[in-house]
Amino acid sequence: MPLLRVRATALAQAGRRAEAARRLEEALRVLEADGRLQRSGGAAQAARLHETLARLNDQLGHAEEAARHRRRARALREQIGTAAN
Repeated sequence: MPLLRVRATALAQAGRRAEAARRLEEALRVLEADGRLQRSGGAAQAARLHETLARLNDQLGHAEEAARHRRRARALREQIGTAAN
């Protein structure tokens, strides 16, 4: 999973934002498949990935997709806050 994030960062910096978004989506699928979203560390990682995907989708002109990722990131952040209390 970290390798996917590193690759996505490199792709985004090279201007290959759509490909970077695909790698980040893949990283999210790995988190979900591994069951890591149930732990706060996994949820925090997923929230960061969703926030990055929101920015990339904004840059790509995909406003609805960006908004969807922002909502998911916010929900995960709220879940983490609830789990910590």
